[in-house]
Parts: sequence; structure tokens; C-alpha cells
Amino acid sequence: MKLFAKIFLCASFLISLSLLVSGYLLITNSFSNSVEREIGHVLDQYHLQRFQIQGNILLSLENEEVTISQAIDMLDLEITNNSIFYDANGLELFSALTDYRYNPFSEHMDEHNLFYQVVEVDGNYYIYVFGSITVKGYLIYFLNIRDITTVFNVHDQMVSYFTHIYFGALLISMLIVVILTYMLIRPLRQMNDMAAQIADGSYDIRIPNNSKDEIGQLASSFNSMSDAIEDKMYELERNAEQKEEFVANFAHELKTPLTSVIGYADMLYQRDFTPEQVKTAASYIFYEGLRLESLSMKLLDLIILGKQDFILEQVSVNDTIRHIIESIQPLIQDNKIGIMLNLDEKEVLIEYDLFKTLILNLIDNAIKAEATKIQITGKSSLHRKSMYSIAVKDDGKGIPKSELSRITEAFYKVDKSRKNESGRAGLGLALASKISLIHGSKLRIESKINHGTTVFIDLKQGGLDDRKTS
Repeated sequence: MKLFAKIFLCASFLISLSLLVSGYLLITNSFSNSVEREIGHVLDQYHLQRFQIQGNILLSLENEEVTISQAIDMLDLEITNNSIFYDANGLELFSALTDYRYNPFSEHMDEHNLFYQVVEVDGNYYIYVFGSITVKGYLIYFLNIRDITTVFNVHDQMVSYFTHIYFGALLISMLIVVILTYMLIRPLRQMNDMAAQIADGSYDIRIPNNSKDEIGQLASSFNSMSDAIEDKMYELERNAEQKEEFVANFAHELKTPLTSVIGYADMLYQRDFTPEQVKTAASYIFYEGLRLESLSMKLLDLIILGKQDFILEQVSVNDTIRHIIESIQPLIQDNKIGIMLNLDEKEVLIEYDLFKTLILNLIDNAIKAEATKIQITGKSSLHRKSMYSIAVKDDGKGIPKSELSRITEAFYKVDKSRKNESGRAGLGLALASKISLIHGSKLRIESKINHGTTVFIDLKQGGLDDRKTS
């Protein structure tokens, strides 16, 4: 059963039950009160009538020649109206009624008690009040009958009137329930339809929401879920594209050196060359082999870095970076690069080999960007006192803003037309990014075309005296 039907049936049942119970209690209570008021009124009249009858009979019996029956016959008709008199043996002495079928004498003859009862006769309702009167030693039973059919007729009219009101109110209530249920279920139906559309691939679907109730909160949560799904799907699509690009770039990187190796090897195999020509061909094979080795090692590093835990050691950042720079002096001199250091002396937590690889890759990228100056600065982070911020800045060609988000992808190159160089497969910044993550940081890159690039990395501090060196 659908939710709409469940809500409609439950609401209709509750409304119907509520109307029935309230109507029943209202009519029953009103009828009971009316009957009790009528009985009280009849009893009051009975007592008044009883005293009048008793007084008139006493006056009549002062004449010794008058019998009790004659005394009763002499009563005023207004006093004896709707009354019947019996003697002590239950014989009728006088009756103001021409047609009656109820004789309570045999069941309720008790001179000390008053008895009353509501009786239905031929569709009419009466109150029978039965009691006794004692006058000068005579015991007389007195029955008074009052018609209260009007009270029951009013009750029947109320029941009929309530029945019409009940069905009218129930019909209106059911229409209101249908409208309210539809309004309540509508956002849920929208969510269901939109969930189906999302399942079909329409991830930009959102539910219009102007409500602050639970349904509105559910709609907001649904929209948040849709946002998360859209972001995740975009991320998955991006990852798939990156993997495709990775495979394509990897195949492209392998193609050139393999073509050279195969071509020169085939030449050496099928032809006779002079020693100088053999040496030249072998050198090409050798350097292309080195390039393949470098490529494979960097790819292996990328894979291993994501699966291995490293222990960080506390070292002097100044000494470490100076040692790294000294190890590449020939490269610096060959490319005529000027390197300036401006480091606040601190102890930081690093994995030395990985950190060296990171710095070397950043310097290598600066050289590729035709930089002439590289400045490496280091100081405590302004925002996080426990961190030490290192910036590697060059004056190279710079990187377009649109490319900054992708330059840490494997094989990605800003300059698509640049020819491949030995060992340069676009993996440097990918490795640097991985190494940065291992050190609990993330590479931050700022660049401007023809004004150079600055790369930031934050390291955890170990603690040492503050001494500035340059």
C-alpha cells in the first residue's frame, strides 16, 4: 500500500472515529440530562399532587357519610389528571385514563417506598410514578403517568441531525485530508522522481525547497546528497580521465626511446658500421635506456610512496638544504643558476631522501622553466606555530593559472609542444606532491606568466634555538 493511501485511510479513520465518539457522547449526555430533568420535574409534580389529594380527601372524609371512593371521586379533575388510584388490595378505585396497559401494583406495592419507571407504549414514552397515601387509616396507592415522548423525539431529531452533519463533515474532512496528504506527499514524490533521474545520470537535479519543517530538512539533505554525488561523480570522471591520460602519456613516453633503441639495434644487427658509427649508435641506445630506467624508477617511486610508511627524523633545515644544494653544484654551474638561501634556523621532521628528492625536483622544474635565479626561504608559519614554511621561488616562464590545478598530475606538461628530454617525463611535481603529503602537507603553487613560480611546503617543527642564517 502506498504512503498516500496509508495516510488517507489513517486520517479518515481517526476523523470518523473522533466524530462518532464525540457525537455519541454529546447526544447521549444531552439526552440523559433531559430525561433526568424530566423525571425530576415529574417527581416534584407528583409530590405536590400527592399533598393536594391527601388534603382534599381529608376534608371530604370529615363527613362521616362519605366513603373513601366517594372522596376520591370528589377530587378536582386538575388534581387527578393522568392518575389512577388503587385500594390496599390492588383494586382500582378511580382512573383518569381511559386506556392504559401498565399496572405496577403487583410488582411494586410498598407503602413506604416511591417507585418510578420510564415505559414505552406503542412508540410513546411515559414516566410511571407509583406511591401510597394514608388518610385516616385508609391506605391508597396512587399511580401518576406523564408523557415524555417529546424528550425522545428530540433525541431522535438530534441523532438524525448529527447523522447529516457527520457525513457532511466526514466528506469535507476527507477532501481536506486528500489535499493535505497530496501536499505532504508531493515533495516525497519529487524526491523519488529525482532519485530515479539521478540514477539515470542526471546529477544536477535539485529539489526546490522553501519549507523549514521535517520535509524541508529532508529536501535539504537530499540536495546535499545530490551535491555530494555530483562532486563524487565528477571526481570519478576526472580520475578516469586522468587514468586514460596517464596510460596515453605513459605509452607516448615509452614510444620514443623504444623506437630509438629498436631502430639503432636493428641497424647494428643488419649492417656493418665503422667503430665510430657503432659507438654513436650504442650511445643512443645507452641514453635511451637510461631514460627508460629513469622513467620506470619514478613510476615505481610514485606507486611505492602511496603504499609505504616512512619515519620522519628531526634535522636542521638549514644544514639539510645547504647539503642538498652542494650535491648539485655541477648542475647549477652548467645551467648558470644563482641560488639564494634565506632560512630561519629550525629543526624540522623529514624523511631525508624523500625531502631531497622533493627539493631537487622543484629546482629541476625551475631549470626547465628557464629560470636564472632560485630563492629558497624558510620561516615559522604565521598561521600555525608548529609548522615551518619553505618557499622555492624562481624567475622562470611561469605557469598559466588554468594549468595550476593539474600540474601535479603524472605526465602532465604545461608546454605540450616541448620536446621530451632524457628522464623528463612530467613526473617531477607528481613525486613532489606525494612526498609533501607524506610530510603532512600539501604543495601550494603560485605562478604568473613571465614572472616565475613559487612553491610552498609546510613541515612540522622539531624545536631548536631561533637563529637566522642566509
